[in-house]
Amino acid sequence: MERISYLSEPDQEYCKQLADQTTLDDLRAFTKFYEPIAADAYEIAATMTEDDFKAFRAGLKKERRGKFAGVPWMERFGAVLLPAVMFEVGVVMVNYHVPFGLAYIRMREAGRLVEDERGVASLVQLPAKTSGDR
Repeated sequence: MERISYLSEPDQEYCKQLADQTTLDDLRAFTKFYEPIAADAYEIAATMTEDDFKAFRAGLKKERRGKFAGVPWMERFGAVLLPAVMFEVGVVMVNYHVPFGLAYIRMREAGRLVEDERGVASLVQLPAKTSGDR
C-alpha cells in the first residue's frame, strides 16, 4: 500500500475490492496489502479456515444485500468488514467533512494513532474522563 497522503481514499478502495476476494488466499493477500490500516482484518484472515472463509463470504453477501448477517458473524468477521483504524478515521472524516488521508494524517500528528516500524497503524486509547474533567 502506498503511503497515505492528504487526498488518499484507501477506505473506499478497500470496501469496493473486499467482495472481489473469492478465495481464502486472495483474502489473506488482500488484507496483508491493507495491513497498515487494517491490521485487525489481516489477523482474522490469517487465522481463518476454509470453512470460516465460506461463512465469511455468505455473511458478506447478506450484508451487501442490506441484510444483517447476525451477531455471531459480526463478532467473528466484523473487523474484516470494517477494520478499527478505518472506522475511527472514518468518524473523523464524517465529522469534519475531510478526505480519509487528511483525517488519518491529523490523527497521527495529534497522537491519536501511531505507526510501528513497518508502518502499521494502531489506535491510541484516550484516558477515560472523570467527573472533574471539563
